[in-house]
Amino acid sequence: MPAERCYVGVNLNGSEQFYQRDMERKGANGKFEAVPYFVNRSEAITMSEPAAKMFVARLRSMRVNSAWIEDARDGRRIDLAYESQQQASFGDQREPVRVTLDDDESKWYKVIPVNRPDGGAMWLLKCLVPGVSDPQLIYAKDPLSCLQRALDLNFLQHGERASAPEPQAPAVKNSAGAFRRRPGDRHD
Repeated sequence: MPAERCYVGVNLNGSEQFYQRDMERKGANGKFEAVPYFVNRSEAITMSEPAAKMFVARLRSMRVNSAWIEDARDGRRIDLAYESQQQASFGDQREPVRVTLDDDESKWYKVIPVNRPDGGAMWLLKCLVPGVSDPQLIYAKDPLSCLQRALDLNFLQHGERASAPEPQAPAVKNSAGAFRRRPGDRHD
């Protein structure tokens, strides 16, 4: 039975701590980043189970693998270890792809797979727009949708290009004498 309200806990320095809020700190790159802040259970906040699951996924993406969910009503742990082991063992098997929207297939773009904490498995097209210092990142659920979204935003011409795929040689057809047939193979 799903829990209505949950705590999100982790093992920090040998003791159980529970999530209270995010704090901001200046990262190594000079930009501010949100960092989860953990306290004793009596000071922690509760959240819905779906929100707790998403937060645990965020923690695991930050390499905090000891996270769990606890039902605030009865203290029952909702263990998510199986999901994390399954993701760790199989991982994301997708590879970057070359995609085009042109019928003449003259313009190919490189679209790479990414896993976002808020959207799960998605695809990304990086667009380097002149006059804008940061690259524009276009996300979508499939590679063609990335290109279509970039086209709709008028960024496609600035998308990361990929080389055209090698043309494949036509398959060689076997003539009747090219291989030996056994007597039972032929039905004339």
